[in-house]
Amino acid sequence: MKSLELSPRQRVALKPTGNKLTLRENRNLLFDGKMFAGLGVFQGKGYDFDYDKFQVVMDSIRFFDLFVPNPEQTDKSGNPKPMVLASRIEYLTGILLVDAPSNKSGRENIPIFPSLQTKGPSYVYYDLLENNGGIYKRDSFFFKLDPFSFNSLDKFTKTDVKFKGQLISANIFPDLKETIVVQPDESLGFVNQSPPEGYPVYLNKGNYKGGLSLNNKGLTGKGTLAYLGSETQSEDLLFKPKQLTGTSKKFFLKEDRDSKVKTPQIKGKDVSINWLPYRDSLYVNSKDAPFDIFKEGIHTLKGQIILTPDGAKGNGLFDWPKGSVISTLMSFGPGEVKADTMNLQIRAIGANDLAFDTRNVGGSIDFDKQYGKFKANSEELSTTMPYNQYQTSMNEFDWDLKNETITFKADKDKMALFRSIHPDQDSLKFLGKTAFYDLKSSELKIGGVPYINTGGAIIYLQDTTNVFIRPGGNMDTLYDAKIVCDTINKYHVINRATVHVEGKKLYHAKGYYEYKIGDKVQEILFSNILGSRVGKGQSSEKNVVTNATGEVASSDSFFIDKKTQFKGVIALAAANKELTFDGFARLEVPLLSNRHYFSIRGEGDKKDLALRFDVPKNEDGEPIRNGIFLSKEVGIAYPCIMAPTFFRVDRPILEAKGVFKYNQKTEEYVFGDTSKILNATKKGNKLVFNTLNGNLNGEGKFNIGSGLKYCSIDAAGILKAKMDTIQVDSLGSPLPAEFNITTKIMAGIETYIPEKLIQIMTADIQSTADGQFVDYVKEGVFYEKALAEFIPNEQDLLQAITYSRERSLDIPKKYNPYALLFSDLQMKWNNEYQSFVTTNEKIGLGSIAGVPINRMVTGHVEFRMPANGDDRFYVYLKTGGENFYFFGYQQGILSIASSNENFMTTLDKMKKGELSKKQKDGELYEVQGVNEGTAQMFVRRIKDAFAPKVAPPAEEKKE
Repeated sequence: MKSLELSPRQRVALKPTGNKLTLRENRNLLFDGKMFAGLGVFQGKGYDFDYDKFQVVMDSIRFFDLFVPNPEQTDKSGNPKPMVLASRIEYLTGILLVDAPSNKSGRENIPIFPSLQTKGPSYVYYDLLENNGGIYKRDSFFFKLDPFSFNSLDKFTKTDVKFKGQLISANIFPDLKETIVVQPDESLGFVNQSPPEGYPVYLNKGNYKGGLSLNNKGLTGKGTLAYLGSETQSEDLLFKPKQLTGTSKKFFLKEDRDSKVKTPQIKGKDVSINWLPYRDSLYVNSKDAPFDIFKEGIHTLKGQIILTPDGAKGNGLFDWPKGSVISTLMSFGPGEVKADTMNLQIRAIGANDLAFDTRNVGGSIDFDKQYGKFKANSEELSTTMPYNQYQTSMNEFDWDLKNETITFKADKDKMALFRSIHPDQDSLKFLGKTAFYDLKSSELKIGGVPYINTGGAIIYLQDTTNVFIRPGGNMDTLYDAKIVCDTINKYHVINRATVHVEGKKLYHAKGYYEYKIGDKVQEILFSNILGSRVGKGQSSEKNVVTNATGEVASSDSFFIDKKTQFKGVIALAAANKELTFDGFARLEVPLLSNRHYFSIRGEGDKKDLALRFDVPKNEDGEPIRNGIFLSKEVGIAYPCIMAPTFFRVDRPILEAKGVFKYNQKTEEYVFGDTSKILNATKKGNKLVFNTLNGNLNGEGKFNIGSGLKYCSIDAAGILKAKMDTIQVDSLGSPLPAEFNITTKIMAGIETYIPEKLIQIMTADIQSTADGQFVDYVKEGVFYEKALAEFIPNEQDLLQAITYSRERSLDIPKKYNPYALLFSDLQMKWNNEYQSFVTTNEKIGLGSIAGVPINRMVTGHVEFRMPANGDDRFYVYLKTGGENFYFFGYQQGILSIASSNENFMTTLDKMKKGELSKKQKDGELYEVQGVNEGTAQMFVRRIKDAFAPKVAPPAEEKKE
């Protein structure tokens, strides 16, 4: 059976499940399924229809749905269409009275029928998924209906639908006795107003005052939520079993300084709230307007307030005129904020910039005490001061808000790094122990800075010196600093420096450079010190070096060595240990009566000073010379030590140029060839002047016979002289003086002697030689240096030195063009003769026309160099066989005499062509014989050269 109509009049019918029902005696029925009664529909089991009583006993109704007339929708007859309510009554038991037992046919219209009489509680649930996702679970949130009677099920209206009972709200509220009626959303619910004291909510976690509504949209409220001292006024609270959400025009948390958990005053408007009562957390989010924190009205929070029993917390941007804090979790107390992790920014006073910016720090600010304390959460973090364009690795600091200062705290075992972030300062960085930031002046004071690397130098600071950083990264001038440059070699130190650091690769300074000479400490004021990029190319590729210049005056009495005074400019380039001297020097030696300032320009190491010079000039522009010179005016030989010669044309005999240095230990000046002085090479001129006794010692190549025509003399060896005061006449010309100029030289005379004569002389000397061999071994050092002047090739020189150690002087033919080569001539200058004259009767004869002799022979040599330039030479050699040979040269004529008859006969027989040679200038070089008297006269002259002077008789002296 598909359906059965029990009362057409009352519109009661049934629709059994499976189209089956049980017909019992007396027309009683048992069935399951749906039952229709007027505007109500039942769904259940175990329906028991009692025909006599004309009622249905319902002990297991699962659903009871009500359809109410909808005036807004009508049928064809104009009657309102029924509309099912959006809520259904569940788990219902009771009796449905179909009609009066006496009116089974429905002849009479009895208004109360059909009528429902429930016997126990029934329920309305609000767990539809489409309504808030089914959050109101039916096991804990429902409306429990009291037993009720519902008459006239076939003709009721919305207003007739009323069920008393109580709301069981999953502990959101205590059980509320209410009457549910049809709500605007066609669900069953209620709208009420809380009592004046409000309702406790969520097991007394909070309190709610205001209107409360229940329908299928949920349990909502329009009122004020009180929680932990806060009040939230809202028009759209949604009470969920474990959560309360909504928006609020006004949120307020009162300040509490007396309770165990202290809270600040917080005001908010147009906020959203999310209360998780069982997590003890009320989340209040600002939308547009930030929260007002504290009572002063100047502190705000853009973000979220979290209220818990532990106090007021927040996340977001906490801001006030002096600074701001960004944190995902900060705690607020009355006048206090703190966070384990925050980003702190402090504003510069009077500027639209940040003075301070640090990330990931923990700390707190007490606005009542106007003091904050902070510490970074990681040693790798840095604090940025954007207004001053600096960063520091210091991880702890205190902020005095009242006095507008920040005091950094450094690790006692570790220095902090400070680094410039100014784009033009190349990441200048240095270490420091303390730091103090004055927000009023935007001044960063850094203490305990040991040094700063800049411009290729190290700037060492005094312990009491503070480094001040101004806005824009500008560092204050540093005073009383020490500059060491460069950073690798550290050749130079500048003390008491005033330094202006502009970056890692640029600084300007002035300071005092210590120049210590023995126990005498001197200083140079380097007024222009610059460390900067130099060279070509891109800026990043350029080398960074320090250069400095300073000037000393004569009044400063500045000495570059113990006895050399200097005035002029001294400069340093940090990478070179040598200083550069550009000015005038003077030898401050009392023995030198003629002291002049002479120009010098070059580099020198102050610890081993050797200055280069060639022909410097004095302040009047006169050339300054150094050596032994021959006076063009009066023909005397005289020493000249860093002074002008008497006449510019005076002839040098041994001149030293190149470098000079002072040996403090021996108190001697050394002048001479650069390689010889600095590298101890064998070749080159050298002059040593003893400042205590005036002794002069020279070595090198001598300028002898430079006035000779058509022949030449090469000489090398050593020289000794005595520096003495040079007397001058009224015209300034030097007067003859005894300087005791002596030499030991090796000399070669390149001149033409006919071959036949050479052979006779050579054979005679070799056959009759009875003199000792020249001791080249004993005088090895002398010969090594002398040979270096004759043999330029290093390999050939070493070979010749090797032979000399074997008692043989064997100079390669290409270096021995000499008719006569003397290996040992000990000579002395004679002012009267204007000559160098041998002083020993034995002289060393090395070779004749390249033929080795290497014997000490009896002989005399004179190299005459008169003032008029008419140079001459004279040689007298005597053999063991008592023969002598004499050669004298003057103005292109070689005069020859000998006691060897064969020699002279051969000379007499020679043709004119053998005795003369035409020269490049068209003149003739001639060889002529002279008598023996000429030779003997020369010998007597030589012997008289240095013989003691015999005073004339008294009477003659009287005349």
